[in-house]
Amino acid sequence: MNSLSTKKFAFILGREIELCFRELEAVLQRLDFDYTIINVAKNNVFINIDNTDNTSVAELINILGGTIKIFELVGDRSNNLEKDLKKVISDDCAEMDRIEFGISSYDFGVPASRVNLIGLSIKKSLKKSKSVRFVAISQGFEIAPVVSLKQGLIKKGIELAIFPRAIGKLIAVSNIEDWSSRDYEKPKGDKRSGMLPPKLARIMLNLALSELPNSRNSNDILVLDPFCGSGNMLIESMLLGVDFLGTDLSAKAVEDSIDNCQWIKEKYSVVNLNYKIEMADATSFNFFENIKRYSEFSKKNSIAIVCEPYLGEPKKFKPTMNAAKGEYVKVKEMYLGFLNNFLQFRTQNSGLKTVLCIVFPYVETLDKGMYSLYDECVDEIQKMGYTELQSPLIYGRDYQVVKREIALLTLE
Repeated sequence: MNSLSTKKFAFILGREIELCFRELEAVLQRLDFDYTIINVAKNNVFINIDNTDNTSVAELINILGGTIKIFELVGDRSNNLEKDLKKVISDDCAEMDRIEFGISSYDFGVPASRVNLIGLSIKKSLKKSKSVRFVAISQGFEIAPVVSLKQGLIKKGIELAIFPRAIGKLIAVSNIEDWSSRDYEKPKGDKRSGMLPPKLARIMLNLALSELPNSRNSNDILVLDPFCGSGNMLIESMLLGVDFLGTDLSAKAVEDSIDNCQWIKEKYSVVNLNYKIEMADATSFNFFENIKRYSEFSKKNSIAIVCEPYLGEPKKFKPTMNAAKGEYVKVKEMYLGFLNNFLQFRTQNSGLKTVLCIVFPYVETLDKGMYSLYDECVDEIQKMGYTELQSPLIYGRDYQVVKREIALLTLE
């Protein structure tokens, strides 16, 4: 098999499987990968990719927000699982003086207890000729991503995955500590205006960017976050190398975003990026005049509005449906006010390709299921001329009263 033949990969997705899967497909399409989905089993996506190498696929982990691990499928399973795993380890680590290996299982028929026994048996066999260390599963069904990174199971060792029909070799793992750092170690934070998780911000950006023409050329694109809060969306745009304009009605939010973006710029040595952050009311901000003020923005061919506006007061207890509807009257006015205001800008720039990825509050009620602000707004949004690109996606944990409903829209 030469380096650019068809290869098979398994992408391990995060908790919100549908959202993560949509992002994966969006990024593969945007980056012009020649791929075919083989199968989707829970949070495992098996993909054939033509004319590629492992490095190109592994680098996707630095772009995707919703993918945890990427494995290359290196062999089929036989009836002797231990023999299969040992052969891959022996062949791959033949030139190593010391072998460090781990095994994750994505086959519910092979629990962690059995995996660890197989690993210890392989270790005992290999120790006859080499120094060997086995990294066992401590909980769940897989080696935790942070352990995979810290133990160097890609660069100086090997991590294998057991799938129902195949064996996989780890080629990329999400840097959980890096994501956490951006979430919790920023110099400025605000629990009320900075709650958008960095991973979700990255997913939303990838969904929006994939809908824009020539999206591989980030020089053509401006990301706009008119509700920037403490800047999580701006930070992820910066790390994707896309110019952005962030605004917020709060002077504190603007100051926080400026400080946080400067921190990221220094932490990741970001260069050759244009961005502005300023105070503005999204329902009355003159987008045309203000974007025109900046020469680096005025020539953009595409704009991606990616944002999380105000989701209402935080809630520990479920409201009734009537209470939710009453509370969100003003919030609805803000959402529609912004969308109508942006429509005026878009009318002045009819040749500009526009995509919007927006979070709407999705509230669990005591008596009548879920209250969806998006459902409340959708008829008026469509009358304005916005078109839904895909069905809204939900992001949130079971215990959360207020979840997120993510809408992807366009203006033709």
